[in-house]
Amino acid sequence: MIDLRGHSFADTARRTMIAASATDEAWAAEVASRADGPCLFVAEAVLPYLPEPDVRRVVDLLCDRFPGSLQALDTAGPGFFDTQEEHDALSKVAARMQ
Repeated sequence: MIDLRGHSFADTARRTMIAASATDEAWAAEVASRADGPCLFVAEAVLPYLPEPDVRRVVDLLCDRFPGSLQALDTAGPGFFDTQEEHDALSKVAARMQ
């Protein structure tokens, strides 16, 4: 995904792309070493695909490592997860929201 984003966006002093899993604490250490905060973290179409314990770990990581920062996270209710197979786009991809 980072390679694809690299075609449209370049790293700047205010935006850096890091190829890592959201659940891997190593990216947080890298961000913390570069930023003096607060930061804005955006997770779009990421967290609904992770198991709940992983989502909690990511949110806890952000809260613990980056106090005072903002998080923009998308969510979906149980009814949305239960109807993925009927959705015009979601039914055509292998990834499933949890």
